[in-house]
Amino acid sequence: MKSLTSRLAAALAAGVLSVSSSAPLHAQSADSRLLAEHPAEHVATRHVVVLGDVLLPEGSPAAGAVVVSSAGGLAAVGETGTFVLELDLAAGIESLELTAVSSSALGSLSARQRISVAGLGTAAQNITVPAGSLQLSASTSCEADWLPTFGGQPGLNGTVLSFAAFDDGSGPGLFVGGIFNSAGGLAASRIARWDGVTWSALGSGMSGGPSNAVHFVSALAVFDAGSGPALYAGGQIVSAGGVAANNIARWDGSAWSALGQGVSQAVAALTVFDDGSGSAL
Repeated sequence: MKSLTSRLAAALAAGVLSVSSSAPLHAQSADSRLLAEHPAEHVATRHVVVLGDVLLPEGSPAAGAVVVSSAGGLAAVGETGTFVLELDLAAGIESLELTAVSSSALGSLSARQRISVAGLGTAAQNITVPAGSLQLSASTSCEADWLPTFGGQPGLNGTVLSFAAFDDGSGPGLFVGGIFNSAGGLAASRIARWDGVTWSALGSGMSGGPSNAVHFVSALAVFDAGSGPALYAGGQIVSAGGVAANNIARWDGSAWSALGQGVSQAVAALTVFDDGSGSAL
């Protein structure tokens, strides 16, 4: 028998359920938005047990289907069609959207249903919520949404302005600059590294200073100034990793450094070129 992860992945691939990393925050459900905007406030106050059943289009039990919710969690549907979904919910979540997915000879099947969890108290004991029946039907379209079941909100929480591929000593990575302060749910000020699996910050990132409300990294380039390849970042910044750096800085894989006195205005582009006197940035 396939694992839950395999079945869910198959359902995703079939187009039953869409997981969008580019969907804007306002397109998310209210529950997902609450989780994304206030992660520090999500101390579980209610342990909710959602009970229900999932049926095939003709009414028979949808054994092997998978049920997830807009607040996370995952449950398998048993031979009799029933499921038990256990969730730890913050007090601010008042409703849940349940999504059931499956596949059959009829193709991809899905069902969605919203249930209320408002007014259930804040006691630590189990609270049982009946979900009723979710009857599957053939899927003709997907609703783009990010479910916490698959981890934190992906990507960046702002605008991307630049890319560069570089091996900073910890393996090849994709470096991204722009106007953001979070990458994959981690704090990353204006610049971050993607290794193909996870995001990471480059020290404390970039700062624009108290008199510069908008700061950004708009250009990235890899250049060897004689001490080995390094990543150079330009934009509108006053410090990099806590080091004063006027609009341009160098990342050697472990620390930031300034390029002399830097430049007086925002850097919009970087490139490496040999004009006959040697390679230069």
